[in-house]
Amino acid sequence: MRAVAIVALLASALTAQASRYELGRRTRAMEQALEAAAPALRPRATPHLQSAVQAFFGMNLGRAAAALDAARQALAVEAVPPAVLWAESLAFAPSSRCVDAATPALAIECAPAYAFEGERVALRARLALLAEDGQRMAAPVEGEVSVEGAAQLSLPLAGAAPGDHWLRAELFVGEVCVARSRVRVSLVPELAARLTAATPKDDGAVLDVARATWRSLHRQVERAAQGDVPETDLPFARWLDEVEAIAAALAAGRVSSPAKSGELWFAAPAGRRSVPVRVWAPEAKGEPRPVVLVLHGAGGSENMFFDAYGAGKVVALAQARGWLVAAPGNVGGAVGEVLDALAAHFPIDRARVFVIGHSMGAQHAIAAATGRDFARYAATAALGGGGRVGAKTDLAARPFFVAAGDRDFGLGGARALQRALQGREAVVTYKEYADTEHLAIVQVALADVFVWFDELARRK
Repeated sequence: MRAVAIVALLASALTAQASRYELGRRTRAMEQALEAAAPALRPRATPHLQSAVQAFFGMNLGRAAAALDAARQALAVEAVPPAVLWAESLAFAPSSRCVDAATPALAIECAPAYAFEGERVALRARLALLAEDGQRMAAPVEGEVSVEGAAQLSLPLAGAAPGDHWLRAELFVGEVCVARSRVRVSLVPELAARLTAATPKDDGAVLDVARATWRSLHRQVERAAQGDVPETDLPFARWLDEVEAIAAALAAGRVSSPAKSGELWFAAPAGRRSVPVRVWAPEAKGEPRPVVLVLHGAGGSENMFFDAYGAGKVVALAQARGWLVAAPGNVGGAVGEVLDALAAHFPIDRARVFVIGHSMGAQHAIAAATGRDFARYAATAALGGGGRVGAKTDLAARPFFVAAGDRDFGLGGARALQRALQGREAVVTYKEYADTEHLAIVQVALADVFVWFDELARRK
């Protein structure tokens, strides 16, 4: 009985994780639509977003995904046709996101991502494997999708080059495409042998960035190869190359460090644990760059500010300025350790370290910015939440940006934080945004936060 219970628990966990991927994909689509929508249309999405947040914290990921779709569809200028609503409720799931390049075909299942109550029609699916540049890597396949939304398809991989590719799924009614989505799929030569050869071993050395990154990336590639569903689209083929490079460097006694520019993932040691960090870094041009540390809310990860929250708006705003942006996952009280790891590998300007936190991340941001090491942070923005202000820190003239939506359940915490900071003589910029709830507050407020950062950066 105990073994059966464990198997059932694992199956439940995998199902929840798969739903988490679909939740993330639909969050990105919603936030892209929200960013593009005319201001007059945005209030249409707010009640649906409130429902999505409530469902997420209630662990009903299917209902949260449905509410996110409803929010995006509410932003459309014209009514969305019933066939489109039905098609957009479906999800395509490959049997694995990381497979050996010698695999002859990839099994793909189509199934509803959530319960759909509207009109259903039979659909035709077309699947194709695409390279990063959009070039087709393998012959496309087609199949029928029943009115129950179910289909089992197989995509031949013969002739597809190794690497990180995209599985594009299209749904048709007749000759009209009514929905389109894509999923990252990595093809890796000699996958099992390479994972075994590069398995991290306990050499007794102090955990540093190289060893922490090696362990973190290896573990994620291994899980994906076993069929685990990641929460977002990740470059597993690239990661295995990086794992092997770190392993080779350590074996030869050389120093291994993350790449210096572009988008990358590494892990920062924090005592006995490590913190995963996703980074976008500008090309080093000999001068230290400002850094923006972004701290996600409860239930999130290092991918939230890159793949959700305005569909990566914070990254675009940092890129436009040539600033580095770093998103740690589950950072807790290790904000300082993450900053130290960044400073060891990137030319960051220690005098211009800016922090943005959302919800629970706002609490972590305030704890860091008002704690013992408060002087390390030039300015802090707390969005959609509050936080306990350090009791013994001199906050006179320290700058803070505090914001919440007028329909945000974190509004009370934001108001209390404003009062607490002003009571300690901090300089507080406070804003409440109309027709905005807990999720959208990040996207809505980010432009104002970066204008505020710009002014402070000029003073340094």
